[in-house]
Amino acid sequence: MSKKEEIFELAKIKLYNLKEKLNFSDLQFERIKSTIFKASIWDKEIDKAIADFMDEFDEDEKEEMKFRYETAKLASVSAKELWNQLNKCVDIELPKESMIVILCGFIEYFEEFANQFNNHEDTEILINLKKTLDNINKM
Repeated sequence: MSKKEEIFELAKIKLYNLKEKLNFSDLQFERIKSTIFKASIWDKEIDKAIADFMDEFDEDEKEEMKFRYETAKLASVSAKELWNQLNKCVDIELPKESMIVILCGFIEYFEEFANQFNNHEDTEILINLKKTLDNINKM
């Protein structure tokens, strides 16, 4: 395994440990991950691509994709809305501390990618996640 592959594998393990630490099911965590990934980079092109992509699934898969699409789209609006949508993903009211742990975990995950591919400079997703974390801390 190359050094980069090793770094990415460690980043995935850390993210998985976050799932375990917060005691989320696989589905809950995949919904959170999907929502954060998409919400942090949402734009009109992604909106159209996802809508077109969803048409290719069977009804059960399409329903899950629609759920993730809607939560990500709404979560892209504000830190408070991200929090609301993540609450829907796990079907509980997440405390502020859990939101901070989640955001810090994803920031750390994306920092690995920025370090490897972006000369240690923050990417758009990192900038958005750090701004969201700052807003959550102020709430």
